[in-house]
Amino acid sequence: MYAKVGMDVCLNPRIKKEHTRKKIIFRSGPWNGFWFGGINALPTKCAVTVNYNSTSAYYTFVNIESTLISRLVLKDSGIFKLLTWNPRRGEWAETLALRPVQCDEYSYCGPNGFCKTDRTPVCECPTGFVPKVAQNWQQMDWSDGCVHKTPLNCSMKVGFKEFSTLKLPDKSRLLANNTTAMSTPLGCKNACLQDCSCMAFAKLEIGCLVWSGELLDISEYDDDDDEKGHVLYIKMAASDIGDTDRRSNKDIPVTVAIIFMSLICVLVTVTFIGYIFWKGTSWMREECRENFPIPENNPDGEEENLDQLPLFDWHTIVLATDDFSHENKIGEDQTKGPSIDWQKRFNIIVGIARGLLYLHRDSRLGIIHRDLKASNILLNDEMTPKISDFGLARTFGDDQLEASTKTKRIMGTYGYMSPEYAIDGLFSIKSDVFSFGVLVLEIVSGRKNRGFHHPDHDLTILGHAWRLWIEGKPMELMDASMEEPVTTEILRCINVGLLCVQHRREDRPTMATVVLMLDTENPSLPQPKQPGFYTERDFNEATSTLSTWRNSTNQVTITNLEGR
Repeated sequence: MYAKVGMDVCLNPRIKKEHTRKKIIFRSGPWNGFWFGGINALPTKCAVTVNYNSTSAYYTFVNIESTLISRLVLKDSGIFKLLTWNPRRGEWAETLALRPVQCDEYSYCGPNGFCKTDRTPVCECPTGFVPKVAQNWQQMDWSDGCVHKTPLNCSMKVGFKEFSTLKLPDKSRLLANNTTAMSTPLGCKNACLQDCSCMAFAKLEIGCLVWSGELLDISEYDDDDDEKGHVLYIKMAASDIGDTDRRSNKDIPVTVAIIFMSLICVLVTVTFIGYIFWKGTSWMREECRENFPIPENNPDGEEENLDQLPLFDWHTIVLATDDFSHENKIGEDQTKGPSIDWQKRFNIIVGIARGLLYLHRDSRLGIIHRDLKASNILLNDEMTPKISDFGLARTFGDDQLEASTKTKRIMGTYGYMSPEYAIDGLFSIKSDVFSFGVLVLEIVSGRKNRGFHHPDHDLTILGHAWRLWIEGKPMELMDASMEEPVTTEILRCINVGLLCVQHRREDRPTMATVVLMLDTENPSLPQPKQPGFYTERDFNEATSTLSTWRNSTNQVTITNLEGR
């Protein structure tokens, strides 16, 4: 079996491909004066012409570049190929291949059906039509095609529905464009209305095309593919066209109502937010009036400006801030209320340690908190600590007690995160131990690690505590506001805090060991090693100064702790 190609010249030429058994496998659209509809245009270097008269009909294409030799061939598979001779290689090179797609199959969607390759399903009935056999259509058997929703007769009122970017149907008749009336779509419409059998019409450069009976082999193209598609006007009952228009008209009020209601909702929301904001600012203004009363009569005799804030002169500000010292910043309460005595602080430290021990060892599921910090420690009226906020917590098994887990999502609070977690994403129970050590040093000193400032260096509170320890002055870390501190307990807590924040996680104790150290009055504690993040935030000569100190790794049993 092989394929052949020919040109149908029933008044308007078109290309057809057939098998030897006379079955049409592909059909182009009609000649529009420039090219055949439904076929990708040849390269711009080719000029195509069609010649037909009462005795002969043929089409030719000529290379505008006369040096090229080209030919069109039809393969047995039905593929059109444009071949160009390559003299350097001595062979024919493929320039263009017109391969058939699903909708190129002749009348793939049956009579009156529309086919579009990039749609699922590819076949559908146009507006005003319904499947002829609905059950077959649901099973994707479209061979029966579509029929008018309202059957037509010659006495009923009809109209035409416009469909654009189509490959026009087969078996059309050409009405010669020999009058002015036939040169417009309106003229073609009137001609079709005068013929009861006329089912559709189209206006092309060569004249009016009309169709009678069923419309076969219609394909849809994309809206932006105007070169391949044409406009087709299909006859249908006026009521079907009216239904479409009425549905469109009905959609307008619904759309308007939706937009109107949306605007009302937005307006109500904005009004409510504005009211809340106004109430808040009114309350703030009232507070300002009560706390900073403004004289009723000003020197100029003008009415009182309630929105004006009191003014402070330069001398008053300098005195209030102690010449703008760090200890008396504007907006910060340096008194911080009554200081918590040492015994309560020590009980808080021990309570946090026991809570962590419960999470790590005694709970049904071992838990690593991963975000232990001061704001996550809640205190009740009796100053009993409770660990809160387990949003970043992870569970672990008994076999993972000393193991570390790596994560790509590093989440937590800088200043409390261990070095291996902040840098490499490795976390374990020793990560919580590091955070606990930071908390201990904060509770002892009464200062936060983040935002810690010292006039002599730019170390964090960990580095500051370590420097005081190796200089033999650990008690200087203590909060000066505490009354009657217990020296041995403070030294023990500083020692434990520094052990917990050591740089290498293998050197840090477990929480079980920490609780034992805190509960034992005269423990034998090892000397701490350098803490994590022991670098100045602004590198200066402090680094070289500290490099002269040498640390002993010997463990000494002591009964009364003293700074070395």
